[in-house]
Amino acid sequence: MNMPSPLKRKKIKGRQNPSAHIDGPQSMPSTASSSAVVDYSSELELNNLITELSDSVEQGRIFDARKVVHQLEKIEKSNYAALTAYGEEQIQRILHPIRPVIQEVLAQSSHVESLLHDLHSNDNWILAKERSGVTIHYRREENSPIHVVRAQAVFKNFEPIDFVRLCSLFVETELMPKWFPGGIMKKANVLSWHSKYSKVIQMHISLGLLPLTSPRDAIVYGNGYHLPDRNAFLISSKSIVDESSCRYCQIPKPEKGVVRMTTESIFFIQLVERNVISFKLIGRDDLKFRFMPSALLNYIAQGHMPFDLTRTIRYKIRNF
Repeated sequence: MNMPSPLKRKKIKGRQNPSAHIDGPQSMPSTASSSAVVDYSSELELNNLITELSDSVEQGRIFDARKVVHQLEKIEKSNYAALTAYGEEQIQRILHPIRPVIQEVLAQSSHVESLLHDLHSNDNWILAKERSGVTIHYRREENSPIHVVRAQAVFKNFEPIDFVRLCSLFVETELMPKWFPGGIMKKANVLSWHSKYSKVIQMHISLGLLPLTSPRDAIVYGNGYHLPDRNAFLISSKSIVDESSCRYCQIPKPEKGVVRMTTESIFFIQLVERNVISFKLIGRDDLKFRFMPSALLNYIAQGHMPFDLTRTIRYKIRNF
């Protein structure tokens, strides 16, 4: 099974050929002739960086994207002191269309750093159990009776291609119901696929193991991040709670009789050695039960589900 080919990329707006659009010094006021050279070189460099930013965002290289954002900010700040009002206006005109992208890159890179810390630290994590090569921890959250659960395992005697196969289990969203354990996930619809590793997804959940429970659904914002310095890939999904905050698509209302739950999941896949893959996950699911004790939900979350998920993943990449 191949990784999905990227959709046609929607480029971040920025001029790709500045020399075709910038007037020469003869068209500018004589008092601005010295700044015209600075304006031209700044615009050329800005547009090259915008192209690089677009590529990094498209490929999920969040930390490379952040480096480019810092370069853009450095150019902006250093030129304000040297340029005339004309030069400042030029830079503002170029950067204005990508301000939302810059803010999103800074927010997401900070979020990924926090996730990596949670995945690898021992801060406030309590050992729940260890069995069959899978280690489960949980952590209590402030103002919530529902615990966050972390599971980790090491898959040995695998091939490098299995790393790609493992990533594809999560990237190929529509196929997740075919392998997700317990038949819990009935359907996964992609509502928006706005870059190679960024989607808005609607998941349809059935809780057949729990009698007299209504079906659930969840709308999540999913992102994949390529971390080449760690030889790893990180996938993050989090429920969109404020429907009006989604700028990529319209969020549908839950169907009649369906309860909208909230969920947050992080999957970390790392090729440690040529034949060794490290797999870690963090999950927190609020199924919106009104009468089921949270202690029972936490017990289920720390037991059957993470073991079953890890075992299923190991089996699937063995028998891809």
